[in-house]
Amino acid sequence: MITGYLEFLLERRIMSMNEAVVRFSDRFSDLLRMVDSPISAALLSKRDEDQPVKTNYFDLSKDGDHLSFLTDAKARQMSERTRKVVVTNAAPVVSYNYSDLFKHMGLERADLRIPEDNDVGVVVGEATWRGRDYLRLALDPDRAPEGPGCIILKSFTAPSEDDLWTKGRQDIRVGRGVRALAASLGLEFTDAQLEDFVNKFKANYERANDAFRNFEVIKGPEIGRMYHEKMYQDPERGDLGTSCMKAKPEWFFDIYSKNPGVCKMVVLRSSSDPNKIVGRALLWRLKTPDISFMDRIYANTPTQMQLFREYAKANGIWHKAANNNSTSGYIVDPSGREMRVDKLVVEIDNLNYKAYPYMDTLRYLADGHGKATLSNEESDGCRGLDDTMGRWSTDDGCDTCGGSGREGCEDCMGTGTMDCWQCGGDGKTLCGNCDGDGVTDNGRCVSCGGSGETECEECDGTGRNECPRCDGDGWLDCADCG
Repeated sequence: MITGYLEFLLERRIMSMNEAVVRFSDRFSDLLRMVDSPISAALLSKRDEDQPVKTNYFDLSKDGDHLSFLTDAKARQMSERTRKVVVTNAAPVVSYNYSDLFKHMGLERADLRIPEDNDVGVVVGEATWRGRDYLRLALDPDRAPEGPGCIILKSFTAPSEDDLWTKGRQDIRVGRGVRALAASLGLEFTDAQLEDFVNKFKANYERANDAFRNFEVIKGPEIGRMYHEKMYQDPERGDLGTSCMKAKPEWFFDIYSKNPGVCKMVVLRSSSDPNKIVGRALLWRLKTPDISFMDRIYANTPTQMQLFREYAKANGIWHKAANNNSTSGYIVDPSGREMRVDKLVVEIDNLNYKAYPYMDTLRYLADGHGKATLSNEESDGCRGLDDTMGRWSTDDGCDTCGGSGREGCEDCMGTGTMDCWQCGGDGKTLCGNCDGDGVTDNGRCVSCGGSGETECEECDGTGRNECPRCDGDGWLDCADCG
């Protein structure tokens, strides 16, 4: 009786909080996507929206029977107390022109640290200078304020939610929590619909607990296919959604797919749609050192990114210490220990490919006397693979093409094809027999089956035509060096 009464009070408390933004954790959202229910769809449609409801910070809890949440008042109190912020634009103040500001905020220019996007810092000082608000951040929260710091525009930061998902939280049963949340969002469901939702939610919780079930290691041509955004569950979200290679043709990735002995890819398939992926990372078999190495992780959410690291740990795989595009030799072993390796090297079968993808870590391609090598360190005469148009560069090469003699065709972005001029890329045109109506005087149009559209004859329904500028090659001779 006492437990039930406390849950009743929690439910009432949830329903009586003030207006705020609807917040769900990535784990809770991912599980909602797995549940085939109108309740799931309705809740997900409200995520991160400004609604006349209370801030709730809903997350999964200790088991499939419970959810956890945080009240808006508690969230505000915690944010004010910890003063943690996340860097949204890694553009700190470092110029000598700001010397007076450095002096005012008690930080020497020589001691400044350059943050990265999504770094979390503690606000240890504030100032308004020349009409703009600045923050002094300690970038090691455990050592604040003595730790390394930076000075940054306040507008380049946002309140950190790290502690809000881990501290001061309260539990409530799934059914009661969802009922209260739906009511505060103005959503109405029957008792039967809610019961069906709860049963499916618990079943999918158990299913999702098999954390590595959706991981798969692929090789060969499948690698090039998995780069394309059409394979992404959410092509606009996270590092995966913003990847500079997500719209390139499969042959851009031949350097990966044609070296299956040393290059594979770890993909994380969507729990709700196994035909789509929510994350990917190249998996190399290095020669130096002799290890399996997971390159930069591209995922839709930080939770999924962490799951890749856990997968690496469980499977004896090393991974990058900092998940970015640097060529740093800092790597993490399967036990979680970070170390610096001077040089990372993999041997591949060929030096020359039609195009090269932008590479994050093993960026430098060189002739290894019978075997080509990719490494994180430059060497004399090596090619730098740091171009999104498929070119390579050298230190002594042409400034325009880097020494490759070629430029990616800007008309087709190096793909060799363009949207069809006839159908605009749809692959369909209005049916000439019924003028797009789908019916004629004799009833349903036989030419289009009543759809009003027929396959475009210009592109054979593909929606793409050969680029006229580069004749479908994707490349042009360099205009500067010929």
